[in-house]
Amino acid sequence: MSQPQRPWQIALLVVMAILLTVADTYILIKDGFHPDHYIPYVYPAALVFWIFASRFVIKHTPPDG
Repeated sequence: MSQPQRPWQIALLVVMAILLTVADTYILIKDGFHPDHYIPYVYPAALVFWIFASRFVIKHTPPDG
């Protein structure tokens, strides 16, 4: 059985997802939603981070009782 990750690693994933999303949204707004400046892989990457982090938290959260 693999050793569970530390909470700071989960926090790092969440922070990375937030930074990716904020950075891409900023680029979109700054350039007036110009499609040439849009980074199409940022939102899917952030979504993958969110899914991984949430699944990890659910898996390693002890049940009540």
